[in-house]
Amino acid sequence: MTSIGPKPKYDIWRVLHGHTRSITVLRFSPDGRFLASGAMDSYVYIWSTKRGSVIQRITNYALGPVTDIVWAISPNKETVLIFALADGTVHFYRPVNNHFEGTSILCAHSWAIEGIDYDPVHHRLATSAGNEIKVWDLTSTWFSTIRHHSSNHEETCHRVQFIESGNAVAATFMETSKLITWTIEPWKRISEQTLCANRTGTSRAGYSLITRDGSYILIDNVQNGVDAFSLPSAQHIATFHAPLSAHKPRHIAIDDTTSIVIHGSDKGIVYVHDFSTAAPIQTMTHSKERELVQAVTTHSQGGRTWIASGGTCDHPVVMAWKQVFLL
Repeated sequence: MTSIGPKPKYDIWRVLHGHTRSITVLRFSPDGRFLASGAMDSYVYIWSTKRGSVIQRITNYALGPVTDIVWAISPNKETVLIFALADGTVHFYRPVNNHFEGTSILCAHSWAIEGIDYDPVHHRLATSAGNEIKVWDLTSTWFSTIRHHSSNHEETCHRVQFIESGNAVAATFMETSKLITWTIEPWKRISEQTLCANRTGTSRAGYSLITRDGSYILIDNVQNGVDAFSLPSAQHIATFHAPLSAHKPRHIAIDDTTSIVIHGSDKGIVYVHDFSTAAPIQTMTHSKERELVQAVTTHSQGGRTWIASGGTCDHPVVMAWKQVFLL
């Protein structure tokens, strides 16, 4: 864990109004032009980061919230929005002129989807719901066929993520904090580890995130913050502290250079920590309502980083911060 250069500071950049119920997920597009938000109100908003305004509101006639969002860059360089709902479906939206148009719907699971991820190398999608993990082949028109399926688990799979350039997939399980990894071809379980930072050997995992280089995994422990473990040793190396009283899972974000860790709290605060030292860099006030800030995301481009967070009160806002450099 190394850190070079001055520590950044973040100033408020945008305040975005639109959702009527708790915001569940936020994602910047790969080029940073768009920010997508999903919420308990079943809407997906696409925001222009340049103008700070709504480009499109996608209405979903389904029961339950938007549970996850990913942006995908297709083999023909098309930027596609993919989002999952609590009814077990995944929706694909392609750019058409100045908006996004629905192109296909995947009925992936029979219950609420917890997480999705996209593999740009092999043009595949991974989904998790309940005790199921599925890997899907995608066509050039974003229709899906099942490739692999695993459901021999007693716990809830909370997060699924492609690793090793899409040649493997990893999943974390909420009740036991297990990390299980499969190779895609052949479909084979190659490791199972329990990630625990305390001496009792018991832990719960909320949201998890494997760093881009595959060297670390960060897990919201649903208690006092985010735990970091080295891979593949599963050794606990740090805790980024942000105590919770509600004990509800929070998203985690990390920048492209693995230098900062971002996560929310149930006090209306967003925490930014230095990855190398686990020391706090900045606490940013999302809201004075002391609400749960569950959704966070980040985007880095041209040596600068942007952060966004979503609230959970009635008519919550999306807050966006832009990195500034102190002299």
